[in-house]
Amino acid sequence: MKSILKKQSNKNPNLLSHVTLVLVTSILLVIIIQWDRGLFKAEFREGDIALRSIYAPYDFSTNGEINKQAMEAARKKAVGSVLPFYVFKTGLRGRILKKVQSVVNSIVSLKEKGDIGDKQRQLEIKKIAGSKGISEALVGELLELDDIHGFLDRAKKAVSEIMNKGIISVSEYNRLKGSGTTKIRLGGRNGKGMVLRGVDSFFTLKGLRKGAARLIGPLFKSKRERRAFLDFIDAALSVNVIFDKEKTGLDKHIA
Repeated sequence: MKSILKKQSNKNPNLLSHVTLVLVTSILLVIIIQWDRGLFKAEFREGDIALRSIYAPYDFSTNGEINKQAMEAARKKAVGSVLPFYVFKTGLRGRILKKVQSVVNSIVSLKEKGDIGDKQRQLEIKKIAGSKGISEALVGELLELDDIHGFLDRAKKAVSEIMNKGIISVSEYNRLKGSGTTKIRLGGRNGKGMVLRGVDSFFTLKGLRKGAARLIGPLFKSKRERRAFLDFIDAALSVNVIFDKEKTGLDKHIA
């Protein structure tokens, strides 16, 4: 065998070097192909997280220049589409109902004292008015009601309906209408339970008496009770729909 190889090598002295060159070249090609696949190509599926930074191996160009005016117009449109956010203060309704109960309790207590004389009666009325933050005239109206306990039940129901509907300040209402805003976002703190509401669906303190009069019509049978209740809400109710400037600004920034 050795003699045969020797004879072949003698006939073609470059055969061994050619074979070696082919083997080395093949090995290099395999290494290069595998290296190329591992360096520039990776199999990704939706949801995979890259384990290292990946850069595009090419530079990309856009057709024409960027239209900065169009971009700014689009940005303003996106910001303008963000409706203002208002916080609905649900806890205020409970405080108002407690105040209604407290006022009626004081009226009942004064009635139970019977005939105490005009001077003493006036002193008691003044005391109730001062402690409850209502007028002496309103205390006098409530004292004249025949069914104070029935009034209390109806007043609580009416207060709940009004507060649930929402009361917005006159200045905020005018600002929204002036800007052409017809709807707002309404919810709890941090946007919890957010809903869309029309601006005209709320009461304002200025229009509260007129709006409430339509709402409470079926509840109060006598004119005296209706007048007493409307006088009471004028004195006791307050705004429970508050503009959240911080959240509105943050949402506009994100947009």
